[in-house]
Amino acid sequence: MFCTKCGSKLENNSKFCINCGNPTNISTYNTNNNQNNVEHKKKEGKLVTCLCLLAYIIPILGIINLVLNELLFTEAYEYIILFIAYIITA
Repeated sequence: MFCTKCGSKLENNSKFCINCGNPTNISTYNTNNNQNNVEHKKKEGKLVTCLCLLAYIIPILGIINLVLNELLFTEAYEYIILFIAYIITA
C-alpha cells in the first residue's frame, strides 16, 4: 500500500504516512469491507431460506401429484374396462 499524497510505501495496518503524515484510507476500507460482509451474509441467509422452503415444498407437491395421478388413472382404467366390457357384450 502506498501513500496517496507522497507515494511512500506504507505498512499494511498504518493509519498515517510515516513520511508526510497523511491519513490513510484503512478505516474507510475496513468500513466498506464490513458492509460487504454484512450484505453477503444477508444474501446467504436468503439463499438458505429459499432452499429450506424448496426442501419442504417439492416433496409436498410430489405427494399431491402422486395422489392426483393415482386418482385420475384409476378413473381412466375404470372407464376403459367399462368400454371394453360394453364392446364385448354388444
